[in-house]
Order: sequence, then C-alpha cells, then structure tokens
Amino acid sequence: MDTILFNELPAKSGKLGIITLNRPQALNATNEAMLIAMYQQLQDWAECSDISAVIIRSSNEKAFCAGGDIRALYQDLQAGKGPEDIDFFAHEYKLNYLIGNYPKPYICLLNGIVMGGGVGISIHGSHRVACQSLIFAMPETAIGLFTDIGSSYFFARMPGCLGRYLALSGARINVADAIYAGVVDYCISSQHFDDVIQSLAKAEFSEGSAHEMVNRVLEDYAIKADKSFYEEQQIFIDGIFCGETVEAILDYLSHDDGEWSQAVLAHLAQKSPTSLLVNLELLKRAEGQDLKFCLEQDYTVVQTMLGHHDFCEGVRAVLVDKDMSPKWQPSNIAEISVDQVKAYFATQGKKSLGL
Repeated sequence: MDTILFNELPAKSGKLGIITLNRPQALNATNEAMLIAMYQQLQDWAECSDISAVIIRSSNEKAFCAGGDIRALYQDLQAGKGPEDIDFFAHEYKLNYLIGNYPKPYICLLNGIVMGGGVGISIHGSHRVACQSLIFAMPETAIGLFTDIGSSYFFARMPGCLGRYLALSGARINVADAIYAGVVDYCISSQHFDDVIQSLAKAEFSEGSAHEMVNRVLEDYAIKADKSFYEEQQIFIDGIFCGETVEAILDYLSHDDGEWSQAVLAHLAQKSPTSLLVNLELLKRAEGQDLKFCLEQDYTVVQTMLGHHDFCEGVRAVLVDKDMSPKWQPSNIAEISVDQVKAYFATQGKKSLGL
C-alpha cells in the first residue's frame, strides 16, 4: 500500500494537486521516504502552470498525522547509527520551509490527531482548515526532544505567553484553541471536506487571485468554533509563563494552589529537564525571527539532541516499552548549567540546512 498518494483533480481553471496521507496503521506518521516524495512532488507542482492549488488531507478518520516516525529513528540509533548519519530531520525541515514559502495556495484539511511532524506539514501552509475532532499538540519535551519543525516561529507569535505554555507542556488543544492561537484559520465540519474539494474544483482560478478564491470557498463552509479555554485564561497564563527561566515558571506554579497550576506543575515534572531548558531558550531566540532562522536553529539543536541520553530514553519509555517512566540524565534542572544549554545552539562542527 502506498503510504502517500498524489493525484491531480481537474478544476474549472487549472488543476488541484491533492496529497493524501495513507499510512493508517501508524496514524500517518511520516517516514523519510514520504518526506522526500512529498518534497519532490510539491516542487513539480510549484513549477507546473496547470496546477492552481494544493490540498493535503488524510485517509484516516482518527488522525491527519501523529508526527514523524520517531520509533524508526530510535531503532537506527540503537543499531549504531550516529546523529551525523540521520538525514530525516534535514528532509523534514526543508519540506517545512518549502510549504511555508509555497507560491500557490496550500490547503490543509485537518482532522483528529495533528502532532509533531504532522504540524510541520500543515500549519506552515497558507490555508489551515480543521474540524471539531482536532487534537493539536507538540509533545516533544516528553520524549527528550524539543518542539522543532519550525514551531518556534508560530509559538513566538501566539497571544502573550501561550506559545511558551504549549511548547513546554506539550498540552493538547482543540480547534477553538487552535484558532485563537493562530495556527488554524477555519473550522469546517469533516463531513464537508469533500464538498470543499469539489467546490475548489469548480472555482475559477486566475493569476494573482488564487488565495482570495480559496478564502471565498472556505468561508462558505466555515462554522463558528466554541470560545477557547485559553482565551479566557490568557492573563493567568501570562502571569506564570512570563518567567525568563524554567525555574521561575516552576516557582510561579508551585506558589499557586489552583487545580490547573498544580496539574501543569506535575505535568512539567515528567518532562526531560534538558528538553525544557533547551526549549525555552529556543523560543526566546525565535522571537522576531523568520521561519528560515527557526528551521536552521532547529537543525543546529537537533544534531546535539540526538546524541543526548534523553532522546533515546524518552522514546523508549513513551513509544517502545511504554512504561511511561523515563530515567532522565540529568534528572534535575539544577544540575544543568547555562553553558550546557548554550552548547546546543553552537553551530561549529554542525551541518547547515542551507535554506
């Protein structure tokens, strides 16, 4: 079975390029071959004058894409591959950059689980559509990694300190929260996804107005999402996650007796201390930067992170043995120095994406 499908649907003016993620047994987790195939196809469609817009969707009702195939990377590292031999992230980040700068409308139809690498192949697109079943998250700090795929670009642009909270905690949010956070543009029932495609196929695309045409079609099907929980809690979240260090954030949480604060505190205590510190530094450095900077920074950091104990240990605990009891090294934030965190961002001796 093909894990990714490419089709061209005749449209009234031009054609629609349709990408269908088709790896249901893995909740459409992307492997290296899928990333390479998608990159090549998108390049071809970008240069094809007959293609007016691109749509990406899932064949699976449960998930758009649960992330990258991290288990396969774990197996490669366990088999003796060094971090320098892992090409997965270079292919992934180059694809993210292509999507973020795509010259034609790139329309994402999001349903169910959208996490990690699934965020990278969707949220950077020009038109982000989600249905009510959306479960959005970047949970990388739970596996000894960090929120990559250029996510620091959009986390840094979320209201207040919401991005810091979502990145550090890996919290799951729904479609109303995602719209408030600025990572989804339209809420449309999944029952109308096929109708959206057919309406776009009937649309009259013209040079210079393709994006406006897509907006008009999507607005015809859009429904109002519920009020976001995080919109109501924004001031409270800002008061905690404004802390300039992870230690400060944890201290703010520990001094609040509220149920939510104590739940978040317990949740953060389960994360890799190294991942939390590196992730916050990543977000701070991303402020005011463009997507290229964020992806290049991700590639610099991941080359060190892959060689750190916590990545393989986190994947083992969460995805392989599933005992959910990772043994982090170091196990305490206080044991990690500022210089150790800065070392993740050092570019000397590391490969560049060359964007």
